[in-house]
Amino acid sequence: MRFSADSEPITGRRDQRQAPRRAVNETATLVFPGAFAKRPCRVLDLSSSGARLTGVSAAHLRSTFALHLPALGRSFQNCRSVWSDGIAVGVKFG
Repeated sequence: MRFSADSEPITGRRDQRQAPRRAVNETATLVFPGAFAKRPCRVLDLSSSGARLTGVSAAHLRSTFALHLPALGRSFQNCRSVWSDGIAVGVKFG
């Protein structure tokens, strides 16, 4: 895989982000409603409208979930997966 100067993968797809993002690289927890299930992950970058995660497969994400970032003191409810490239998963905040 090739990378751009800012360490972004060059995928040939158009950037569709609605808000600027910033690198975070923090441990987070996905919490699935009703099932009392939690799954650790890593947030690579974050914006006001979404995040890029690693350490979790899009196939394991249910329709909505919460994302907790204790290092930043932030939580996001009603998140949903919007893309996956096999390495990372893009989520949108609800």
